[in-house]
Amino acid sequence: MLPPSVAQALLAALDDPPRLRRLAIAAVNSHEVPPALQEALLATANGYAEQPTSRAKSRVRAWLRAHSSNKAIAAESSAARLGEW
Repeated sequence: MLPPSVAQALLAALDDPPRLRRLAIAAVNSHEVPPALQEALLATANGYAEQPTSRAKSRVRAWLRAHSSNKAIAAESSAARLGEW
């Protein structure tokens, strides 16, 4: 799981894809991201930075919420999915 501080910083950068990519790289390089999530996080951030569409933004948001150890962030994701029904 991502530490809450990392997940929150990345979620806060969703409106700035290049910044989100820089933050993701910095978090990986500073060993804040568990090894099992590093490749997926970087691929997700890079994909969004290369094609910053609303659909890509939604995928990044969902990935971050699904992999966050912060229960509040994960709960927002569940509530958002219920609201889509």
